[in-house]
Amino acid sequence: MLTLAAQRCQEIITTHSKSFAFAAQLLPAEARTDAAVLYAWCRRADDAVDEVPPHLAPRSLARLQRELDAVYTSTPHSDEAETLLNKDPILFAFQELVQRCQLPKRYPQELLLGMQMDLEVTRYSSLEQLYLYCYRVASVVGLMMCHVLKLRDDHSLREAAHLGVAMQLTNICRDVSEDWARARLYLPHDLLTRRGPLPTQNMSPHALDDQEKGARRFDRLDLPELWVGPAQEATRELLRLADLHYERGYRGVTSLPTRAGLAIYAAGLIYQDIGRVVRERDCDPHQPRAITSKGRKLALALLATLRYPARAFKARLTSLFTRADQHLKLPSVTLSFEEFMSVFPPQLTPQSSPQREPLSAPLTQNNERRES
Repeated sequence: MLTLAAQRCQEIITTHSKSFAFAAQLLPAEARTDAAVLYAWCRRADDAVDEVPPHLAPRSLARLQRELDAVYTSTPHSDEAETLLNKDPILFAFQELVQRCQLPKRYPQELLLGMQMDLEVTRYSSLEQLYLYCYRVASVVGLMMCHVLKLRDDHSLREAAHLGVAMQLTNICRDVSEDWARARLYLPHDLLTRRGPLPTQNMSPHALDDQEKGARRFDRLDLPELWVGPAQEATRELLRLADLHYERGYRGVTSLPTRAGLAIYAAGLIYQDIGRVVRERDCDPHQPRAITSKGRKLALALLATLRYPARAFKARLTSLFTRADQHLKLPSVTLSFEEFMSVFPPQLTPQSSPQREPLSAPLTQNNERRES
C-alpha cells in the first residue's frame, strides 16, 4: 500500500506543481518520495477547502481535522482511525511519514488553521496579519520539510520559515485575479491605500451578500479597473519583500544535507523567478498566470549547482567552531509564529508605509472586525 501511495503522491506533485517537481529531482530517492507525500497531503488539504462549494467547505475542514487526529492518534488501530487511514492512500502514507520523521502535530495543525482563515478572512488590513497567514499555509510546510530532510541546525528553522513566507508572497502576487474571483484579496489594505483611499469600494466581490457570493465564487470576477493601479503598487512592494525573505531563507539551506540543500536552493530560485515574470508584466493582475519556462528552470538549477558550493564553504567557515554534529538528526524544537516574528529584521516591513495595526489587531472578515 505504501508503494501505491507513493506513486499516487508523485503523480500529484508532478501534476500540480511543476516547479517543485522539477527541483525535487535533485533530492535523493527516499527524500524525493517523502517530499512528494508531504506535498500531496498539503495539496489535499488545500483542495478540500478551495475545490468545493463554499457552503460545504466548513464540513470539509472538519473532516480534515478528524483525519489529522487519526494520523496522530495514540491508538492507531482504533476503528475510526483505521477506517479513515485505509480509505485514503495519501493519509496512509502521511501517517507513516509523520511517525518515521517525527513531524510535530503543531505544524499540520497550523496549516489547517490557515485553511480556516481562507474560509473566514476575506481581507487583510496589514502586512503583519498577512504574515500570520503565510506562516500557517507555507512556513509550516518548510518546517515540516526540515524534519523530512533531516536539518542539522535548529537555528536554521527560522530561515526555513522565511523561505515559506517568500514563496507564499510570490503565490499571492501571481494569483491576484484568481483569488479575487474567489472573493479573496490577500494584498494588504495598508499597501493598497498608500496613495489614498481605494475608489469604488462597493465594486468589490466582498460586498456581495453570502448567498450571492456563494453562487458566484467560481465565476470570473475581474478586479475593478480603478483598483488595478493600487494592486500593481502593492504587488511590487510584496515582491520586493519576498526577495528579502528569499535571501534570508537561502542562508539556511547549507544546514541541510548537501543534495537536499541544493534542491531547496534550486526550488527557491525557480519559484522566485515567478516574481520576475510578474514584474515584467508590470504586476498587472489581468495578465495570464505567470510561470517559469522549462528552459529557465534548467538554467536556474544549473545556477544553484554553481552557487551552492560557495554558500556551503562560507557557512562552514563562519561556523567552524560551533558547527552542529555532522550526523544527521531531526530538529529538536518547533518554531511558532510568535517566535518567528520575535526577531524580525526591520527591512522586512513596507517602505514609506502608513502606521499599521499591531500583530494582535483583529482580522477583517466580510467587512466586519473579527478576533484573530
